[in-house]
Amino acid sequence: GKTRVITFRIAHMVARGIAPGNILGVTFTNKAAREMQERVRKLLPKSKVQSPKSKADKENRPTICTFHSLCVRILRQHIEKLGYKRSFVIYDASEQLAAVKKILSSISAKGEKTDPGAVLAMLSKFKNGGENSATFGDSSVRALAQHIAQRYESALHACNAVDFDDL
Repeated sequence: GKTRVITFRIAHMVARGIAPGNILGVTFTNKAAREMQERVRKLLPKSKVQSPKSKADKENRPTICTFHSLCVRILRQHIEKLGYKRSFVIYDASEQLAAVKKILSSISAKGEKTDPGAVLAMLSKFKNGGENSATFGDSSVRALAQHIAQRYESALHACNAVDFDDL
């Protein structure tokens, strides 16, 4: 349903005279993006969409990608405005956990055990606007989340790194 609607909409836009290079289709998964690309390729006339071999050919095709890959493209062009270098890296789950473990080891009392995975989940919720949720209603929990989030962001920035929530 959804992929079909979007691909037919793209074909309709091209048929109405919109240049394929001016069309952006965005989805959540790599699988859906590949499926959309394939369907669009089949729907559009050969003269409208060329093979992806040259730069001119790419300009004659719609851009179809995931939200994350679109954000990476944008960040690669403009991340310097946020104080990062263009060669930034994207931390995966294990790198994020390592950063959280290091932060926890520096702020935890001796013998105190805190689940880094739970802290990472809390950070994700906090970064994605959940700081207004009931989870952070308790001022001490909110203060802890803000403190860890600040240290986590500093650690990522020091390594010229972002995570998927940043994207």
